[in-house]
Amino acid sequence: MKNFTSLLFCLVFITMNAQVDPILEYTWELEEFETANSTIVVPDDITTSVIFFASDPSSNDNYEAYFGNCQIIDGLISFNNGNQEFTFNQPGIPLGHCGNTEILDVEFLLYEEFLFDNIDQQTLLNPYEYAFRTEGNFIYLDITNSEGYVATYSAPLLSNESFESLELSIYPNPVTDQLHIETTKIDIQQVEIFDLNGKRILKLDHKQNINVSHLAKGLYFLKIKTENGSSVEKFIKA
Repeated sequence: MKNFTSLLFCLVFITMNAQVDPILEYTWELEEFETANSTIVVPDDITTSVIFFASDPSSNDNYEAYFGNCQIIDGLISFNNGNQEFTFNQPGIPLGHCGNTEILDVEFLLYEEFLFDNIDQQTLLNPYEYAFRTEGNFIYLDITNSEGYVATYSAPLLSNESFESLELSIYPNPVTDQLHIETTKIDIQQVEIFDLNGKRILKLDHKQNINVSHLAKGLYFLKIKTENGSSVEKFIKA
């Protein structure tokens, strides 16, 4: 499961210009986290992630985060680049979950012991400091809450190979109904949608407008095949 997700990530060309860029550009997979009593190591066959993104790309002040793959918690993010920290605000816990009890156990423990001081009252352990480090082919994100506990996330580093620009974009993201692919110079031959487990759930030919209203809320990968090559983009079904 992790190997397939890593392969998808490696198809995307990532740039890291400003300090906040890496936290926005990668999808971070939870490796381990600390509680008051122990360190919880996430098994290799369990995937739970966090994604940070600009909800309004035209503004530098509007960011959101989605924690979890099964029971998702989303909210607004305020970055303080001077102190390299962020504040998580207005958390929302949508009804329903994926039914995978192993993932749910890890996610609820993370929320109750690391993210929240009181999950029932939605009191968060703000602010959260963050730092990056690299080891081998991976970049790591260490998030430290106000109690000093650390959650470690990882993402595969991309190779230095230069990919030809495919000059395409997808919108809106997050999306509720119709996902649009915009391109000016290339023809789209095929699109595929994968979930976080690497399972293909949709395959279409020559499509630039995709109905995703039937998908469950969460993070997905859109593989776009063109005459100039393939690209993988991530999107959130809201």
